[in-house]
Amino acid sequence: YPAGGSLNFVLRILNKYQKLGGTLSAGKRVKKILIEDGKAVGVELDDGTIHRSDYVIAACDLHMVIYHMLDGKYIPEDIKNAFENWPLFKSLVQVSFGIKKEIKEKQMMTNYLVPAKIGATETDSYSISNYSYDPAMAPEGKTTIVIRFESPYEIWEHLEDNLYEKEKERIKEDAIMLLEKTYPGIKDFIEVVDVATPLTDIKYTGVYRAAYEGF
Repeated sequence: YPAGGSLNFVLRILNKYQKLGGTLSAGKRVKKILIEDGKAVGVELDDGTIHRSDYVIAACDLHMVIYHMLDGKYIPEDIKNAFENWPLFKSLVQVSFGIKKEIKEKQMMTNYLVPAKIGATETDSYSISNYSYDPAMAPEGKTTIVIRFESPYEIWEHLEDNLYEKEKERIKEDAIMLLEKTYPGIKDFIEVVDVATPLTDIKYTGVYRAAYEGF
């Protein structure tokens, strides 16, 4: 586990890249990979900006690359077969808690193989991760705790905005109840809650049907 989480890991790579003369444009979404004479020659962003290049490396969701950035024109048969026939991972909900109390645990994560209803999702298991082992994950005297559970993408696919916010609120309340079973009285120490849904994953990563580990 990298100290400070994956962001610190990426920032160290970025720092080295920039020292070598590289530049980063963050907060930019690629709409299209430009093809000329069968060769990738650059990218077009959502705002219409074009960046030409010698090479294009797409370190992102494969479905997004093939079916959107390349308009479905370049599909190897094995990849096409995978998307048409292979089962996808279920999508995931993550509920993160900022606790104004230090709660130490010996284990990083505990899986609870018990049925639970969390919002509209009926699941047969969930996990609780306690990040007290990493001082970078919370201020001194406080703790970051995360509940994760699989939630079918079909629940989220066509959810309207007002119902989406209500569902997030229901999930928050049900997740607090689960947390209480492991840490009785903890609800009095909850300082902040963040609910990340399958739609959050799609918004920030473009991952196909929010299948966080693909096939």
